[in-house]
Amino acid sequence: MGSAVVEAGAVGCTGDDVLKDLDDVFGHPNSQKYKDAKTASLTLFQQVPYAANNWQQLHAAYEAAYQAAGVTCCDNWVPYLGTLSQDNVYLIAQTRAQALVLNWAMTTKTHDPKQGGHNVNVSNGGGSVTIDSPYTAGVLYRNRNRKP
Repeated sequence: MGSAVVEAGAVGCTGDDVLKDLDDVFGHPNSQKYKDAKTASLTLFQQVPYAANNWQQLHAAYEAAYQAAGVTCCDNWVPYLGTLSQDNVYLIAQTRAQALVLNWAMTTKTHDPKQGGHNVNVSNGGGSVTIDSPYTAGVLYRNRNRKP
C-alpha cells in the first residue's frame, strides 16, 4: 500500500499529537485511562485480521480505547492508518493486544520511511513494549486506496 501526502500545515493533527495521545492512553498501565482503554479495546485489537483493509478494524480498536479513555482521535489518524500494509497493521494490533494482556507500558515512536523503511518495528523488554512506525513529519496523509 502506498501513501500520498497533502501539503504541510493542512488541517488535522501532527505525528507528535498522535504520539502524545497514544502514550497518554497506553503508556501507563496503572492509570485509569489505560485500564478503561484495555476493557474497551482488548478484544477488538485481538480480532484485527491479517487481511486487506484491516486498518479499519485497527481504527475501530483505537476509537474504542480512546473513547473509553476520554481522548479524541484526530483527523489525520484514519488516513495514516490506511497507508500501512496489512502486515504492519496486524503487527501493531497483535502487539497492542499482547501488551494489554500483560499490562505492559507501551511507547510509540516514529521513523522516517526514507531512513528506516516503511515497516513497523517492535521491541520489548522489562515490562514494556515500543512500537516504531513509519511517519514523515510535517505532512498529512491520505490513503490512495480509499474512495473519497
